[in-house]
Amino acid sequence: MAIAALSLTCVASSAPLRAQDTAPTVVYTASGTFATPQISGDDLYKLAGEPFSIVVIASSSTVPHAHGATWADYTGLKLKGTVHSGLDPSGVPMTSSYTFLALALGNPSYDVMQIQAPVIVIKEKITISANIQMPTGTITKFLIHPFTAPATLSPANATVTYTNGTDSTTLAIQSGTVNAAYYTHKSTDAAANVFDRALGVDESHAVSLRVAN
Repeated sequence: MAIAALSLTCVASSAPLRAQDTAPTVVYTASGTFATPQISGDDLYKLAGEPFSIVVIASSSTVPHAHGATWADYTGLKLKGTVHSGLDPSGVPMTSSYTFLALALGNPSYDVMQIQAPVIVIKEKITISANIQMPTGTITKFLIHPFTAPATLSPANATVTYTNGTDSTTLAIQSGTVNAAYYTHKSTDAAANVFDRALGVDESHAVSLRVAN
């Protein structure tokens, strides 16, 4: 699977986070620039060479959809972000409440994070999928949990594929960073505020992202 490095703006629920869900929220963030040219495909949305940023949020109490001895996958997560395009340099928002996230630490050479999500781009439904390889030890458990440190994205370890069902394009990520950290929020925070504060949109509130010890 290729990594979802598209700058996504995924729709977040406007409902407040459940007060009974006292488990910490983990915020997965990735930002950077796509490499040029693309690895394969026609790049219909002209993403090569363009910047992106994404945020995926999940409660640390989320139960895996499926898991093995060293991996787990999660479904129905919310993602938000922005991707710039040669067709619209102002930035294209994309939304999805059906994000798939997989975490694996069984390979002795690297840890893996994979993301897949259906989104709408310029009035067309596409599916994006991303694959990121990170230094061994970045993921200490396959549960929803912070990384031990941010990981650098490069053409050697990160790719993104997007497809509309007919055409498929794969791009490498030229440069960037991916991380997962706890988000310290009030019980009344809406999911949208978690996204906006993590992205630095809401400057009137301090963003508190803390890496697990």
